[in-house]
Amino acid sequence: MHQLARPFSGDDEQWKRAASGLMLIILGLCQKTMLGDNLAVIADPVFKAAETSPVAPIDSWIATLAFTFQIFFDFSGYTDMAIGSALLFGIKLPQNFDAPYRATTLQDFWRRWHMTLSRFLRSYGGIWVMTV
Repeated sequence: MHQLARPFSGDDEQWKRAASGLMLIILGLCQKTMLGDNLAVIADPVFKAAETSPVAPIDSWIATLAFTFQIFFDFSGYTDMAIGSALLFGIKLPQNFDAPYRATTLQDFWRRWHMTLSRFLRSYGGIWVMTV
């Protein structure tokens, strides 16, 4: 990769990119550990209890909402950490989430949730289908 072939020269642009990368890593780590992991503490016991006995409807709804936001903060946090790590090496990765819970339709939700996966499937999915 040509980004890795360049030595670190210490110019202002590289320092800004490194600072942005570190900020994204910290933000992603906070999303994952402070939000995602704490929401798992709410959702996991309810799902575990549901394996053996009925669960109250309100508990089911709370657990479902907690799990919904848990997977968002997990995926979004991991993505931010990956984008930030790549920036430290001078590689710019595309954004993967665009506020999916603000979507008004299911199609819009998918477009906002898995932006890179959708792009990959659009570009290469047809090739796979034609070879099967």
